Amino acid sequence: MIPVEDMQVDPSVAAESEVISTGGNSIACQQSEKRSEEQKGEEQGMCHQSEQQQPAEQPTEPTEPAEPPELAKIPKDKDEDEEMIAAISEEPEGEMLAEIPKEPTELAAVPEEEGEQEGEKSWEEGEDGIYTVQAVVDDRIIGGQKFYRIRWKGYGPEDDTWEPVNEDFQCMELANEYERRKKIKSMGSLYAKGFNLSRLYNIPSLHKIRVINEVDKEQLPEDFVYTDGYVRGKGVPYPSGMVFPCSCAGPKCGADCECMGVSCYDDRGRLCVELRYPIHECNYLCKCSINCPNRIVQRGNPVQADIFRTESKGWGVRTRRIIYKGEYVCRYTGELLTFEESTKRNVEQTTYIFDLDHGIPRDFDSHFAVDACKYGNVSHFFNHSCDPNLEIRAVYINHLDPRMHELAFFASRDIAVNEELTFDYSPGLKLTMTQPEIMNADPNEEPKNFRCYCGTSFCRKYIFN
Repeated sequence: MIPVEDMQVDPSVAAESEVISTGGNSIACQQSEKRSEEQKGEEQGMCHQSEQQQPAEQPTEPTEPAEPPELAKIPKDKDEDEEMIAAISEEPEGEMLAEIPKEPTELAAVPEEEGEQEGEKSWEEGEDGIYTVQAVVDDRIIGGQKFYRIRWKGYGPEDDTWEPVNEDFQCMELANEYERRKKIKSMGSLYAKGFNLSRLYNIPSLHKIRVINEVDKEQLPEDFVYTDGYVRGKGVPYPSGMVFPCSCAGPKCGADCECMGVSCYDDRGRLCVELRYPIHECNYLCKCSINCPNRIVQRGNPVQADIFRTESKGWGVRTRRIIYKGEYVCRYTGELLTFEESTKRNVEQTTYIFDLDHGIPRDFDSHFAVDACKYGNVSHFFNHSCDPNLEIRAVYINHLDPRMHELAFFASRDIAVNEELTFDYSPGLKLTMTQPEIMNADPNEEPKNFRCYCGTSFCRKYIFN
């Protein structure tokens, strides 16, 4: 363990210094022995002269003892000097680290500071007993070696030590927590200025999404996995329903394509919103190209939007360009679950669970659901509105299994720049309260259902029945 006040020189240099210094002491001892023999001979000669001649006694002045010869200096390799200077120059401004001795000395200590993660990790240190690590509070890289500043329970910050990350390092869990807090702190200023979502998640190139928070210090979930398709959960089978290729010739299909059944797109590739049929696109067996007018959803559409922090609804999404009526926006993606598994999820996740009951026969029960809580795309951040500007359609692409259709968002009207993208979480919900009851409802009353904050003239005041 290396005290904070003892950190800067490479440990190998310190070790070399100790060996050479020992050699210098050996040289000093040999010279001292040689002087003793010469002095002894001189004393014998003086005794011989004193027998022949007895000079008068002279007062003698006290003489200072001879200084030992200077110890040999530590030879420094030029490359090592340059490497150490470069390593130190890379350190951030702030506390200057002291030299690293070959052997650590005292253990270090730590008062609690805001944001630090307390721990109860015991660290055995020879015969001195067991010391408890309270927190990891800093880190440095010296000469390519990672060091963490350890704060010890029951000690003060002046007793902190720098511990190298090696096979003897015993508090990696607290180090990981320190790195997580460090990342959150560094990202705080970015949220206020805005940054590209690709810094956090692996997103498709068509999704040009920024993140901005000018309201509070909340950050996007770190454990969220961005995916533009379904993630098959436990117990979910592969879809059934055989597909066949269309007989269209050329790279683009016409209006008579067998895959379409009913043509749901116009000549601009926009959904005919008035038609309420499920969408059947060309599949992987068809010979048409990705630019076929019947591959709108699978081809994708450029998403230019901001994920922003709202005053009362958490995160939301607003568009940075005009989206025209019938234009495809994105899919609703996430973890594909059995219906039984979806009912076991926590209440906090229910707003992300979507039953796959769109565009299926009326006598056909829903068997599966999509949970966008941990897996999903930008639609994870779409808010509810009782007067939405998006609507969902069932889409079939590479299979015809009605239990596992895709969910696609289309614009139900023209959407202006900077307008929030919303959809109705309960599109089939019928009002159980009269309009006067809704308008006179106490806003401070604890809601029996999820309260709605869309603020539109059609607001039901709640999301779910």
